[in-house]
Amino acid sequence: MLYSNKIGCLTAIYDQGQLGKIYMPLLRKRQDYALWLKILRTGEKAYGLSEILSQYRKTENSMSSNKISLIKWNWKLLREEERLSIFKSAYYLVCNIALKFKV
Repeated sequence: MLYSNKIGCLTAIYDQGQLGKIYMPLLRKRQDYALWLKILRTGEKAYGLSEILSQYRKTENSMSSNKISLIKWNWKLLREEERLSIFKSAYYLVCNIALKFKV
């Protein structure tokens, strides 16, 4: 998951009875990604479905429409929430960019 956020917030669920109530960190952007990483750090696993459960509507002015602007928020997430070193943060950020832009 550090390479790229593969979990969409729209249809994700977790077992509150098993994990307890877990809140999204107070970030302006990428808070859902931070939540999934927080849950996965507990040792739990995430599973995806092959069927489409929802659709996102993309607009030009949405918070996540500008992928370039998300780079700084991914960096903040990796450094401040995940507390990764500069080198690990840079590595995962470059991987994330490569996956997003298919470089």
